[in-house]
Amino acid sequence: MRQMHMQFLPHNKSAALLWVMFIAMLVLLLTLSIWQWQRGAEKDALLARQVDRSDLPVIEVAKFNSLPVDMADRPVRLRGQFLPKYRVALDNQMRQGRAGYEIHMAFMLEGHDEAVLVNLGWLPTDRDGGQLPPESFADADLITGTAVMPSAFITMGQPELTRGLWRAGRIDPVYWSEQWGIGLQPWVLRLAPEVPGFYLRDWAPSGQQLMSPDRHRAYAFQWFALALAWVACWWFARRSLRRPNDLDVKK
Repeated sequence: MRQMHMQFLPHNKSAALLWVMFIAMLVLLLTLSIWQWQRGAEKDALLARQVDRSDLPVIEVAKFNSLPVDMADRPVRLRGQFLPKYRVALDNQMRQGRAGYEIHMAFMLEGHDEAVLVNLGWLPTDRDGGQLPPESFADADLITGTAVMPSAFITMGQPELTRGLWRAGRIDPVYWSEQWGIGLQPWVLRLAPEVPGFYLRDWAPSGQQLMSPDRHRAYAFQWFALALAWVACWWFARRSLRRPNDLDVKK
């Protein structure tokens, strides 16, 4: 009996390991499918909110402490002045297949000591010998735009100062408030396209800027189909690799 037990132990361990691998892969594929489906639902809600709030009255900001708690996608008008000393580029932004960045600059509210980062628009990258963004631009003391919340995704690496311009993988007002020593609002103002001057501002979501909800759902179906294919492959493999002893037992 001891010899028989030792004979089957390796097989039992191998079978258990294969089952663990099968279940782990199945859970991974189903998790990816559910995640993509949820992302599609989130994008649906995001686009619906943008449409709904685009029709809201413009918020005339006189004091930052009087603003609504939820500022996302609200039209805003500010009076004050730009602070060219405080600017940062959101790097690796694509437009029509071209690499570039979006320039953000601090805008100080009139009569206050607190500012908000304003997205001035997109420029092609200067990393391949291109021109740096000009330090002077068409100034404005009254600006309008849409308040957006910065991405919460964590990016690899720290902001870097290259050719006199800070570049970052995401815009974090808290980080830049600490670096520059000025107060910054937690949201960013996307400058309205009708404001003259500045840079390219095509804020409408596109295939490069925002993956559509339908594409997320398509990826969800793909991951689910892979999970079904994985189960089918496992089932056929189990049938083809059954040990002869199993067949003998059935006889």
